[in-house]
Amino acid sequence: MSTFEHDYWKHQWVSKGYVPGGIFVNGSICYNPIPKNASTYIGSLLLRNGWNVDNHLTSDMAEKTTIVLLRDPITRWVSGITQYLFSALVHRGATVSDIIKDWNLVRKWLILDNMVFDDHTEKQTYFLNGIDLDQCVFFDASDNPHTWIREFLVSQGQTLTLDVNPTQINFNTTVASPRQKLAEFFTQQLGQDGDFIKRIFEVYQDDFELIKSVKYYSTMTDKERFQLGKHN
Repeated sequence: MSTFEHDYWKHQWVSKGYVPGGIFVNGSICYNPIPKNASTYIGSLLLRNGWNVDNHLTSDMAEKTTIVLLRDPITRWVSGITQYLFSALVHRGATVSDIIKDWNLVRKWLILDNMVFDDHTEKQTYFLNGIDLDQCVFFDASDNPHTWIREFLVSQGQTLTLDVNPTQINFNTTVASPRQKLAEFFTQQLGQDGDFIKRIFEVYQDDFELIKSVKYYSTMTDKERFQLGKHN
């Protein structure tokens, strides 16, 4: 059995609404959501198709196969820190221009010392605590995961007959333009600042190593896919 164990994970983000061990279940298939990895859309899609909410800390997972979406740690962090700063600063009166103008101070006194601020910037391995990785099927969150998940579920005798319109999910589209501007600024800084990108690789080393070690469903052979969901 291969699992991650971060000692602080059961308490770290509870105050921000994170439920440790939360999963979606239908029969022998589970979905373990990781924030910023298409989790809102996939979770809504599964609920619309009759899946239930459960918790792997209190459920018997011995015969379960778990769907996990992973995302490049750099692009995920950019998305996560952008969302965090909008909640922490922009929604309280600051502007994107303020953040960019004072970037050297933000970088020195806030970003580099921490990197992880909430569940959206937390390591992806954090959300896999106690999950047997050998019983997981991994999907690339940036590669049409809903399409590949549908194909996988069909192979397991399940279907997703109802769809979810992404525009009906509670995304805040009114701040899309300034939020995108801030995300582009962070991406630019990562490309220019060696210390900045070095911190990403240091803090998210476990994520990089996990992604390097797994094989995504979309890249599997037919024989490899045939073996999925079969537990000894």
